[in-house]
Amino acid sequence: MKTYSLFPLVVIVLFISCSSNDDKRPNFNEKFKIIIFDTVAVPIKGKLITAVDHNNKNGDILLCDLANIDTIYLANKKGYVKKKVSLLGQDANRLGSAIFNIGFLGSDTIVVNSERGFFYYNLSWELQRSILDKTTLLSYGAGIIPRIRQFKEKGKVFLIQHLKPSFEGPINSEHGYNNYKSITIYDINNKSHKFIAGYEKESIFQKEKMYFGSPLNFFDIDKNSRLQVIHNPDLNLYEYDIEKPNNPYLVTKLYPAFFQLNIKYGLNENIESKYDDQIINSQFVDLNCFDRFTFLTYRTGIPVDIYKEVKSSSELPELFKAHMKYYVLLLKDGKQVCADILLPKGVSGIAFIKSSDDILLNTNPMITETESSSIFYRAKLVRIK
Repeated sequence: MKTYSLFPLVVIVLFISCSSNDDKRPNFNEKFKIIIFDTVAVPIKGKLITAVDHNNKNGDILLCDLANIDTIYLANKKGYVKKKVSLLGQDANRLGSAIFNIGFLGSDTIVVNSERGFFYYNLSWELQRSILDKTTLLSYGAGIIPRIRQFKEKGKVFLIQHLKPSFEGPINSEHGYNNYKSITIYDINNKSHKFIAGYEKESIFQKEKMYFGSPLNFFDIDKNSRLQVIHNPDLNLYEYDIEKPNNPYLVTKLYPAFFQLNIKYGLNENIESKYDDQIINSQFVDLNCFDRFTFLTYRTGIPVDIYKEVKSSSELPELFKAHMKYYVLLLKDGKQVCADILLPKGVSGIAFIKSSDDILLNTNPMITETESSSIFYRAKLVRIK
């Protein structure tokens, strides 16, 4: 069938994609559900209004529209918008033309990382400090803002997901795969980058020497201050010691029951106008660590046999609604402990986890948005006996 130019559509529906894994998938005895207990209606609208971080002290939420990453919102835990700011621009104290990362630093500071460097704001959005260092975002798909992670290691260090302009590509080549490092330790004292996480020898990229679309990676920090990384669509979770980034890493095999990976491209293949992988292939959409647990969310998409019958791109939105589902893989102490947890209808991922009894869920605006508000859910993790 004809391949459609679907990039704007794919952004609107939160990237899309369902199932298979190897025969060695273990039997999981434990079962869990994620149950919604409250709705948070934020009186703002956009194509992809997303919660990106929260304040551990007062519960405030940082939000932005991933389809128009200029305006940032600060809301309280009930959804009331306390502040709205637009930071882009070319003046001296503006952030340039692109925002890359955003997050709370402690309970009273917000850090925004843009193409111009790092900018520190108080909760009233007054600029407190800036560290200028021109950087460029890694092209890993539209509309993803990883939260900045901060560490104290002989000074202040950020873990961020972007690359210096010196990175050599193209990524869809064997040379690119062998040299690809997407997660960076950035030392703000001496403005130095140290690459820590990339495509390891166990990855699907190194083993199959195939290309699976734009790189899309997620990371978080566990209770032991170790870096956990997932590289889409690789079914391995990688764990690194941040203080010893050159030491051997740990690899955990993942067993999603409904993960589909039918579309692959050859290395160096021209895929500029191809979007089948974003429509059919499953992809991870977030990674969150809390206490001894790791929550990995992935989504399914349109089954291949149904997609082959599509005659027009106008059919796709309803097919996405019908077939796109979101599941969570739950790991404890680095091991998957239960079967895939189906997220409630309309939920598109986990924004953040305050506790196992207080999880904020992002939603798909095509399903949940009202005339005046963007909807989020508060939920809890419940063991099924």
